[in-house]
Amino acid sequence: MRNIGFFLLCLLFPAVAFPASGTEIVIELSGTPDTTHKETDITLWDKDAKQLNKLLRGKTRQEALYQISSVSSKDTIIKAQDGTRYAFVQYGDKDDYRKMLFQAEEPQLFVNCAANVQDALAVNKRYQVDIGITLKEFLSAYAEQVQELPSPLGKHLYRLESKEQEPAFFLFEKGQLLRTLTAKEVTDLQPKKTIAQATPVQLPAPRKQPQPRKALAEGGTITDQMYMPRVINPIPRPVISPSKTPAGTPL
Repeated sequence: MRNIGFFLLCLLFPAVAFPASGTEIVIELSGTPDTTHKETDITLWDKDAKQLNKLLRGKTRQEALYQISSVSSKDTIIKAQDGTRYAFVQYGDKDDYRKMLFQAEEPQLFVNCAANVQDALAVNKRYQVDIGITLKEFLSAYAEQVQELPSPLGKHLYRLESKEQEPAFFLFEKGQLLRTLTAKEVTDLQPKKTIAQATPVQLPAPRKQPQPRKALAEGGTITDQMYMPRVINPIPRPVISPSKTPAGTPL
């Protein structure tokens, strides 16, 4: 049996010199691995989102991962604002990437992909998901179209204006897109401005002038003498002397 095995090895490896019996046999294979792509392979970096959407339409996540000739840098499950779950696969880094959405449930069919920040914003808006957008790439792509607005401490709020659509608002935190906002949400989010309102000066109420009170100096009726206050130390009235001119005399 041992001789038969040796004979088979000689047939399989005719160029290998076998040493004498009893020593260890070491077979070294040389050459380079096959780097040629199959016709079914999908290359990423020479294709934009539109081309990849066409190639991946109808494929499952498993089929896509098998045919794509690159290694993914992220493969996880993300959730949309309405609770819908998606399988998210990313190739590349933060600024040079291909981002792909698949259905989370089997058979995990392809949904959409993004190759730049414009694609990523469109995917975010359409499916209400966060597939990761950096402030750096956002400002690089829209430097001439954005305006920074007041925002809470630690966050950056930008208004994006374009001729094709209504203004959009984007809130970033720690260099990453936090969420897309509506105009009403922006109004609620902006710091409230304190408006100093002039408080009317409260003038003191005018003092009531004391009403003159009557007092009895002298004489008076019996009732006056009983209830009216009396003047203490009244100023004596001048004594009126009767006129010596007879009444009816023209003056």
